[in-house]
Amino acid sequence: MTVDRKTRRLLFGTDEDLLVSRRLAAGPLAVEIAGGALRGLSWHGVEVIRGIDYPIRNADWGTYAAATTSEDFGESVEGFTYT
Repeated sequence: MTVDRKTRRLLFGTDEDLLVSRRLAAGPLAVEIAGGALRGLSWHGVEVIRGIDYPIRNADWGTYAAATTSEDFGESVEGFTYT
């Protein structure tokens, strides 16, 4: 979904681009990762944690984007990895 800057500001309070997230699952455990941060953790479909992040703010309380140099996702029948 493409959203213009004005609509993003109205909906989300910022005109920054939305983060693309990735969902990984291992049995009843599922996590959502976006922008180098854990955005959610659920167990048997029930949200247990909503986000773990370490934002760095500027003087206007804007959040600096994390500089991710590389991400590696791995999924198998035994589980998943994220490095």
